[in-house]
Amino acid sequence: MEIISFDPSKRAVAKNAALGFLFQFLLKFKGVILLPIIVHFLPKEVLGEWNLITTSLSILTPVLTLNLLDGPGMFFSSDTDKGSVRNKYYTIENVVFLIIAAIVFLSVLVPLLFETGIHYYVLCALYLILTILQKLSIMLLQTYQKSSYLVICNFILQYGSFVLTIAMLYAGVRDIRALIIPNLVIYALVSLFLQTKIREEIPYYSHIDISFLKSVLKISIPLIPVFITEWILSAIGIYYLRFFHGVATVGSYSVMLSLASLILILRSTLQFFWFSTCSNMLGTKNIEFNSIYVLVVKTYLALSVFLLICYCFFSKLLILALANETYLFIEKGLLIMALGYMFMVMSTIWNGLLYASGAAKKITLSYSVAAAMICIASPLLVKSYDVIGAAMGYTIGNVSLFVMMYHFAKQHPLRFTNKEKVVNYFMAILVVIIMLMKLFVREWVVMSDGLFYSIGLVVTICYIGALLLSKYIDINRLVVLFKRK
Repeated sequence: MEIISFDPSKRAVAKNAALGFLFQFLLKFKGVILLPIIVHFLPKEVLGEWNLITTSLSILTPVLTLNLLDGPGMFFSSDTDKGSVRNKYYTIENVVFLIIAAIVFLSVLVPLLFETGIHYYVLCALYLILTILQKLSIMLLQTYQKSSYLVICNFILQYGSFVLTIAMLYAGVRDIRALIIPNLVIYALVSLFLQTKIREEIPYYSHIDISFLKSVLKISIPLIPVFITEWILSAIGIYYLRFFHGVATVGSYSVMLSLASLILILRSTLQFFWFSTCSNMLGTKNIEFNSIYVLVVKTYLALSVFLLICYCFFSKLLILALANETYLFIEKGLLIMALGYMFMVMSTIWNGLLYASGAAKKITLSYSVAAAMICIASPLLVKSYDVIGAAMGYTIGNVSLFVMMYHFAKQHPLRFTNKEKVVNYFMAILVVIIMLMKLFVREWVVMSDGLFYSIGLVVTICYIGALLLSKYIDINRLVVLFKRK
């Protein structure tokens, strides 16, 4: 399969979305199996420690690489000349390799100078290095939407580490090594495979194009604050929990995040195809873009509300099935976190539009406002309500992000029909009602779990029926987009 090519047709967009859904289903299915196992074998302290490591390293990746792994996508998207792509890609790769060399040097020097635990520190440094290599290796696949390759590689990344983690747990490893070493091994193997495939198509070029690098840095560096503020938005609650309540509470919060992350399937599928689609279709002023834009908004809004209904009525069953009764206290926080994730999913749509339009400052401002809101709200909320407070602060931040990005994305107006507007209002009212029911009415009214689940089933069926009867989402059109040649 040729990597350096791109198909912007509706059929390709639909195929990418479908493959994104497939991969995310496989990913979450892995989580469904793995979560009960690690909850059984590992204490909350280890889960909290792992969350702190991955959260901390997630911000180091874009900062240390100057955002070169995410920023240059728009420079590749419309370029299919292999000579040009070779020059651009290896400029990025060679700079990243220099950065990795510096990380390797520091990973040995810092523990020696400060007499820290060298084995633990080197493991974390290796995890950071291999994360960077893995992101570098899949950059071209994401840019040119090689969905089949992406799904295969991500499947190996997720299920390879999954198998090794289970093996280490059953071998008696009961510390952080059971979680970090499997990722190191699989990341290294996948990166080696992808680098080999890339070099088959565009041979290695030991050159750094300074002019191109400057152009990329003008886009990538201003976006670093976006990553920092996005990281603050998603991670600040974790550090407040660690400060006020200890690492074991972070472990409980980690389980809550894992359970709520089912709704992030939607966001991941958007990232799988939406940003590159916007870059290619807006850049060429593709006349099909507006219809695709409306279809994407309607589809993801409807699916987000559906998942939120499920969290409202069936979160207790989810906790008991994937964790255990000691985690039932996170039930309300789970619903609040799911609401925050819903706003994050919708914000991702506007983010793709702003990114493709080169509106880096607007993206930065949106995330800055959201980060400021969560930094103001979280300390008091976390101190008073621990994991539920962290979920509340996170949702406040994401609502702020949604409002800001929707405002800035108005240059691409959404044109809903009157019937679609009615359905939109219906979904908004439904979300308010089910949130109030779960958070307040459920405690005031004596109701058995069985009756509550029955009400949830009826509400879910009525919601799906309302969408089908109103033809809010044209399912036939989605099928045609996927199948047509």
